[in-house]
Amino acid sequence: MFWVVAVGSAPTVIVMPLSRYLVHRWEFTDKAAYSLTGWLVREWRIAPVSRIQGVNTVRGPLQRLFGLATLRVTTASEEGTVVVPGVDADIATEAARALTEITWSTPGDAT
Repeated sequence: MFWVVAVGSAPTVIVMPLSRYLVHRWEFTDKAAYSLTGWLVREWRIAPVSRIQGVNTVRGPLQRLFGLATLRVTTASEEGTVVVPGVDADIATEAARALTEITWSTPGDAT
């Protein structure tokens, strides 16, 4: 039974990280937060730093088990939050810290 489950889940374990890598991109600069998602329909989101209202990291039980986190950048936009799922927890924490510092030092209304 173990081998059936192991062999059956092998394609998912191999293909899923590769597909996630190909589908999701993100970057934070001193000007904006960028996020690219989607497989067939690609969505490119750009949130100017002056419009950022909050930066959060979320770690559920399964994410903690694998050392991952979800980074959420809340903006003053009708599109809502920029979400970056499945990031290494240390990288997410550092990105949140750096983005928060950049946001504090950037003039703007953030409304």
